[in-house]
Amino acid sequence: MGSNLDWTIFIFCYNEEETVGSVIDQAVRVCNGLSASSSEVLVVNDGSSDCSQEVIASKCEEHNLVRVIHHATNKGIGRALISGYSNARGSLICGVPADGQFNIQELLPFKDAKENEVVCFVRRDKRYSLYRKFLSAFNSFTNRILLGLALQDVNWVKIYHASNLKKITPSMKSSLIESEMCAMLKARGVSFLEVPSTYQERIAGETKGGSIKTVGMAAFEFAKLVFRVNLFRTRKLLGQLFLH
Repeated sequence: MGSNLDWTIFIFCYNEEETVGSVIDQAVRVCNGLSASSSEVLVVNDGSSDCSQEVIASKCEEHNLVRVIHHATNKGIGRALISGYSNARGSLICGVPADGQFNIQELLPFKDAKENEVVCFVRRDKRYSLYRKFLSAFNSFTNRILLGLALQDVNWVKIYHASNLKKITPSMKSSLIESEMCAMLKARGVSFLEVPSTYQERIAGETKGGSIKTVGMAAFEFAKLVFRVNLFRTRKLLGQLFLH
């Protein structure tokens, strides 16, 4: 993670050929509104097998602030997020999906987000299947009870300060990476600002968040996450006690 730019908006993409181009265009416009001369759009192409790579390449030629990282194979949303966060050069970092369901213009009021605060967007009117509603409710419950993390929508878009992310070393490789990052940041005293977000209709492609592969990877890492986060919290608490 560098910090030689003001903003990085990174877009994680897997088989979103019909929407990734317009999402890149919107991200470029928003970057210009956030910081006219010091921002970037980073696209993480997670092994797409459709024409996403060609669309992204054309946008890199069209916009000089767009760059891309390609995964040779599909590694899943967790590793795509890791690639985005670890390669971002901005002081403020935000990851958005390439499916167009997040309105990137919602970032504009937060161009001067507070340094010790994470801005967490909370989806309203989720049009989820019963299966996805169950997964979401279970995730919120376990985060609250086992991780001490009472966020309403931990798996949606956030704005992080690179200076805060540099203080933690997350190890999850699945979609649990966001829960791990937020729990560790909370243990370090970082606060969270939750703001409502419009959950836009998907106009093309298929949802991947509730896929068997995504859920399976998260389930495999769940026990590791609980152990790691609580160990981190205990060490922070003991450190504070000894300091006093």
